[in-house]
Amino acid sequence: MDMERNNELINDELKKLILLFKHQRLCQDLSQRELGKKCGYTQATISRLERMERNPSLITVLKVAHALGMEINITLTNFIMEANK
Repeated sequence: MDMERNNELINDELKKLILLFKHQRLCQDLSQRELGKKCGYTQATISRLERMERNPSLITVLKVAHALGMEINITLTNFIMEANK
């Protein structure tokens, strides 16, 4: 798998995760500000996350998931990444 395709797959999965976070926030009737307080971020940070303006760090993903009562399980698989030539 080339690097560009790998990045596309990662971005697609990240978009799904962010949409799930937003869905959970709305189902729990939480405002962005309330969610931010629960995970130690500002409303503006949650807004940027939901608009997918930047890729969140793993720590951010874990904090938001925890604040929403969700658990993140990460499975690492063995694959080879070719260096860009």
